[in-house]
Amino acid sequence: MTLMTMEQVKLMIGDRLLGVLDGSWQLERRDRVGIVGRNGAGKSTLLAVLAGRMEPDEGTVKRFGTIAEMKQAAGAKGDAAESDFVDGYVAAEDGGTDLGDKASAKRWKTIARDEAESHGSGGERTRQQIAQLFASGAEVLIADEPTSHLDEEGVRQLSEAFASYDGAVVFVSHDRQLMDEICTHIMELDEEAITIYSGNYSGYRKEKEAARQRRHFEYEQYAREKGRLERAIIATRQQSKSMKNKPARMSYKEANLGKEGARTSNSKVDSKAKALESRLERLDVKHKPREAEHPLFDTAVHELCRSKHVLRVERLSVQLPDRFLFSELSVAIRPGMRIALTGPNGAGKTTLLRLIYGQGESIVKAPGCRIGYFRQDLSLLDESKSVLDNVLSTAIYPDAHVRTVLARTLFKGHDDF
Repeated sequence: MTLMTMEQVKLMIGDRLLGVLDGSWQLERRDRVGIVGRNGAGKSTLLAVLAGRMEPDEGTVKRFGTIAEMKQAAGAKGDAAESDFVDGYVAAEDGGTDLGDKASAKRWKTIARDEAESHGSGGERTRQQIAQLFASGAEVLIADEPTSHLDEEGVRQLSEAFASYDGAVVFVSHDRQLMDEICTHIMELDEEAITIYSGNYSGYRKEKEAARQRRHFEYEQYAREKGRLERAIIATRQQSKSMKNKPARMSYKEANLGKEGARTSNSKVDSKAKALESRLERLDVKHKPREAEHPLFDTAVHELCRSKHVLRVERLSVQLPDRFLFSELSVAIRPGMRIALTGPNGAGKTTLLRLIYGQGESIVKAPGCRIGYFRQDLSLLDESKSVLDNVLSTAIYPDAHVRTVLARTLFKGHDDF
């Protein structure tokens, strides 16, 4: 049963081309489609077009079933905003049915209500949105980064729910294991093209790598033949030029005696040069494949901490109305340590980080130690300011150095603004 079609679609942001689908694509009832592409490639824009919130710049998208969409929540500040889940159904253009039976819808809505009342962690807010998504009972579920902030158990449960859902699922995720477990197709946004691959993520990577190697081989063959022809043309033209000039050891009288034979030979050389140029023009041009750029994160030079401990947590206790997050917690952090803080959603990981950053009574920081804090909700960023201004607001380096750092993290040229 076809639930959606896309044909000759072209996506743009301003004057920047995101991708073109050369041909058509159909979404079937039990399809599980993972959308992949580098940061900024246009994955969220593509989801918005599929969901019907945006129109493609060219081409058509037709929907034949009900749709529910979970928008990306990475930028949400505070509690999950209603706008992060597009409620209700997109009216089907050609009929369509409701997949959700009343019992399952009620169960998921109860979960959503309980999560909303808890005003919990990022993972708990994500689970609230997922609960709303499944409670819709729509024929097509569209989700943008549904694994954001979920713990391992949450991702496992989401994978099982996606796999068993009696409809189609289209989602963006950076969780390769999830896409390996459930995807029937991968839709890629890359090099201004929208390409659909059959199979899971691992199959897509193998096919992508084989195509990359094939393009490299074809380009090398083309470059080698082009170089050979260009060298041959130069040599032939030089030969023709030298034949037209009188040899230094020969008198003009002697040269004129052999002019007729030389004219015939010169004509043959010119014909050979033209034939080589014609072959060069007929070569099937192959462009050098783009090499994927990767961000380089540099650790800035900083003053070394001379203290035995950079930070100490001394007998820290945090209690919620129904439970302790942690009680009498003591930790000593030495210079150079790298510490991963793990635990299920709602265990208090973010709360502990905030307390350390805020340097409460139980937190002892070494003199001269500075703390930088990357927040889960990205509230550190001022969305009214440019990339450059955001970084400069806390940078200890001059503009030129900051621009270099941004370029190494793939914010280049006008991207900074």
